[in-house]
Amino acid sequence: MADSIPLLNQAFIERLRRLIWSLARLRSGAGDRGAATRRTGGTHAFLGHRPYSPGDEPRHVDWNAYGRTDQVVVKVFGREEDHTVDILLDATASMGCGDPLKAMTARDLAAALGYLALQSGHRLRLGILSGGRLSLRGPLVGLESVAGYFQDLEGLGAAVGTDSAGGLRAYLGRVRRPGAVVLLSDGLEGGAWTEGVAHLGDAAGEASLFHVLSPQDLRPDFTGRVFLKDVEASRTLEARVNASVLGKYADRVAAFRRELLGLCQNHGIGYQFVSSRDSLEATILAWYRARKAG
Repeated sequence: MADSIPLLNQAFIERLRRLIWSLARLRSGAGDRGAATRRTGGTHAFLGHRPYSPGDEPRHVDWNAYGRTDQVVVKVFGREEDHTVDILLDATASMGCGDPLKAMTARDLAAALGYLALQSGHRLRLGILSGGRLSLRGPLVGLESVAGYFQDLEGLGAAVGTDSAGGLRAYLGRVRRPGAVVLLSDGLEGGAWTEGVAHLGDAAGEASLFHVLSPQDLRPDFTGRVFLKDVEASRTLEARVNASVLGKYADRVAAFRRELLGLCQNHGIGYQFVSSRDSLEATILAWYRARKAG
């Protein structure tokens, strides 16, 4: 990821601030207000702004924001439990494929989700899964930790190696009772990886999987005689691809996604499919809406 766009730039931070505002609007809906007041423990965290409506208390108006923008907005607060959010990032070689790269999409999602966790007052840890090992960094606390967290993500380098399943096993062995866990992966290992995901769902207080595939994973754009390389096993397969083969491949990809969705549903894991071409904001808003609906 050495040639990637830095996360520590004003445009990306502004995107995250707008995303927080969108989430605050969802949180401030009638359904969420009732849920928030029923929670116990934790602190009242600032969640963002929403436009002023007649009847809002003047003490909630953000006059500093009004002075900057000439728009009357109110501060939105919610009761947030103080817990640890673990973001687990698959950094194996298959994530380094696709256009856009799956690894870059996962990195940007990890940055946004981590920013949201820190902004909500939670502790944050970043787990890198590769080579059968876990690299767990943190915990981080407070928005002052954002710069260091983003620098960790920017310094990951290229996605290499194999066996994110081994990293999952290491995580479950080290963190016995996970709180909130987010896993970002293409899920292409199967076998031990799906078993690890099932254990993660059973152990964690709340688990989510962002299933990241590239447009090329979903719909290859080649035909004829081709050489397919397995970047993790370093094997090459010669094949002849035609419309019939592509149709069967599309059916298998659809079945793969259904199987993974079923696995997540059976083990209490939130499933969010992501194409590496999808908008970061749309992906997180869809995930958040699914969480609230569940």
